[in-house]
Amino acid sequence: MFGTSTNSLLKNFDWAKKGIFAFSNVPLTMLTYAGLSLFFGGLVIALGQLFLRLAFPDLAPKGFSTIIILVLFLGSINLLAISIIGEYIAKIFEEVKLRPPFIRMNVIQNGEIRHATVHKGE
Repeated sequence: MFGTSTNSLLKNFDWAKKGIFAFSNVPLTMLTYAGLSLFFGGLVIALGQLFLRLAFPDLAPKGFSTIIILVLFLGSINLLAISIIGEYIAKIFEEVKLRPPFIRMNVIQNGEIRHATVHKGE
């Protein structure tokens, strides 16, 4: 009706990515939850491995599972560290943008305008 779009599918994904990352810290929070879940998952697997080693010493797998558990623990700790640093940088980035307070006072969630919490000094 209005002609053809000049944006390709990749360009539309780029615009969506810019919109998500410019106004939301949800991806960083998801990384934190992923790191925590991997850490606790590795902890459960390590406890199961320890139980098998104590209860059934001949049936418990040897060597390889220990390496997998260590890789899972170290990977989850790295993911947690990166996500914590990312959340700090996101807070700094939010303050550097110098958006006026009236933009941050209201948040639209599920189609409703809700009053956001206001930081001290605003």
